[in-house]
Parts: sequence; structure tokens; C-alpha cells
Amino acid sequence: MTSHHNPARRYAVALGEMAQEAGVLNRVTEELVTIERLASQSAEYKQSISSTGGGREIQERVLRRLAEGRTHELTLNFLLLLVRKRRLAYLSDIAAELQAYTDEINNVQPVTVYTAVALTEHQQEEVAVQLRRQLGRQIRLRCIANPDLLGGMIIQVGKKTYDGSLAGKLQRLLRQVNPHYYNQLPLFSAPLFATGLEADGEQMVQVIAAVPLAEDLYTALTAQLEKRLGRPVKLDVHIQPEILGGLIIQVGDRVVDDSIAGRLQRLFGVLMPPHDDKPPIWERSATATEVAKRVVTVTTAAPMPPDLAQVLLQRLERKLGSAVEMVFRLQPEMLGGVRIQVDNQVYEDSLADRLAQVVAAMNENRS
Repeated sequence: MTSHHNPARRYAVALGEMAQEAGVLNRVTEELVTIERLASQSAEYKQSISSTGGGREIQERVLRRLAEGRTHELTLNFLLLLVRKRRLAYLSDIAAELQAYTDEINNVQPVTVYTAVALTEHQQEEVAVQLRRQLGRQIRLRCIANPDLLGGMIIQVGKKTYDGSLAGKLQRLLRQVNPHYYNQLPLFSAPLFATGLEADGEQMVQVIAAVPLAEDLYTALTAQLEKRLGRPVKLDVHIQPEILGGLIIQVGDRVVDDSIAGRLQRLFGVLMPPHDDKPPIWERSATATEVAKRVVTVTTAAPMPPDLAQVLLQRLERKLGSAVEMVFRLQPEMLGGVRIQVDNQVYEDSLADRLAQVVAAMNENRS
């Protein structure tokens, strides 16, 4: 849409050009975005916007209180101009358009990252560093927590969205449950009426987790399944610490395994011959060849709880068919998850690694 038909864009470009000429574009943009956010939190201001008349005095009073003496004169004068022109209702859109204008001038790429749980300030900084390195340009990062994602992340770069979330995997699973399901429905859209399900009553869905599900995760997972299956859902949750993390979800005879143990099993199935025909190492008497322990390096963003470390040790010894000595290292920039090195082979299931995979997919789509 051109600025001629978009009042918000027209006002934003006019302000941006004046601010750029005065050498204060970044400052004015930051001030306008901040003022819009603060004003929108004022009940008095919001009431004046919705009022059919008599609200301009209130609007000017609120804006002067927020901006006068704290902002560049261009910012304040522009806000007062919007009041006089009765265009203050466009302020939110104008602020967004001005931010987009400034990003374009500065060659900055806006990126929005959605995660199931809120990222810490340190994690946001690490995500920003990795995205800048992967995209090869400066970014403006916005992080949003959405429990509906269940796990993983979704990255939005401009108008393109890259889905690396557990909810996305669940959506693909449910498409398999019903082969007639529409292929291009967006995430969290219309319900899925799967074939082969009971006509009445609840749909039982088995969920395996390493730790008890948090209330918000339980609610989000139930809501996602009910929306997709088009019927009430009852979760049958089993706690199995040996899956190490993530979730395993089964709907009918379809399974989506997003557990750390599942990924480990697939990794070891590729890297080495199976040892499942042997009893675990701790159930066998040691031989001369088994006395020497195999060193496995385990890297995490934060210290691993002892009970989880014990489960991981048992899994490694079972799969490797030998005694294992784990060497732990801390690397906060992984953001979460685990990296395991066996000899020269490395397996990683960290938030940073998933971020890199999503960015790699983005780069492939651009090329």
C-alpha cells in the first residue's frame, strides 16, 4: 500500500525525513515508540481517543506530561500536530511505520522470536548475537513468549516465518492422522476432524514427559489438540525421566517423538552398531576390555541435575555397550539443552542449535 493511501505511512515518512535531515532519526524513532507505548497504558488517554469530542485537551495534557522536556522538539511538535489534526488514533500505526522506515534507512532487519517460555535477558542477548552472525546484518530483536508453541521456537524475519516449534511438529503429526487434511492451513487455525476416531466422548492422547508438565504447558497442549482434533481431549501423562527432556505425544497409532532420548537413540543408531541385544553395562560383570571407561563430554548451558545426569549415564552406557565417564562443561551461550561428544562425533540438542537450524532453513529459502 502506498503512503498516499496509508495515512500512518504518510505521517511516518514525513517525520522520518525531517528527523533524518536534522540528524536525530534514531532518537526521534525511539522516543515516538516509547511515548506511544506509555500513552497506551494511560486509561485517561485511551478514553480520550475513543471519545467523539472534548478529548483533545486531555490528549495534549497526557502527551505533554510524557514528552515535554524529555524528548526532542520534533517529537513533541509532531505529537501535538496529531492532536490538532485529529490523527492521534493513528499513533500506534505511525510509530510502527516510523520504526520500519528507520530500520530500512539503517539496514536493520526486524526479527521476532516466539518461544514457549520467556527467554532471559542473557538468552535474548545470545539469540541476537547468533542471528546477527547468521544473517550477516544488524537486527532488531523482539522476543515473545507463547505457551501454545509447547517447545522450540518460531522465527519471523520480515514477512517470512520459520517454524521450529513442537506445536509445528504436532500439527504435522495430525495432518498424518487425517490424509485429507488441508496442507497449507496456518498454525492454530481450523479444527481437524480426523478419521478413525470415536464419534462421541473424549479423545485419549498419551503424553510422555521427563518431568511433570507445568500447568500452562498442560493447558496449551490440551487446547492445541482439541482445536486440531475438533473434539474434547484427555491427556494421559506419564512421567519418564529417562527420556531426558522434551515430549513424546501419541494420537492413535501416530507418534511424534521430540524427546532428547529419542534424538540420542536416532543419533546412536547412525553412529554405531546397536547393543540392544546386550544387557546394560551395570548388569554385566566387567571384563578386561570394559575396565577402561569411555569418555563422553557433556556440555550444557546450566549445571545438570544429578538425577538427570544419572539417567543420561545409564542411557549412554546401554547404547555404547561400555562403561562411561562423563565430563561436564558449561556453555551458557547454548541457551538451553545439551551437547554430547562421543569420540569425534557430536550430538547437539540445544536452543542455540535449533536457532541455527531455523536460520539455515531461512538462508536456503533465500538462495
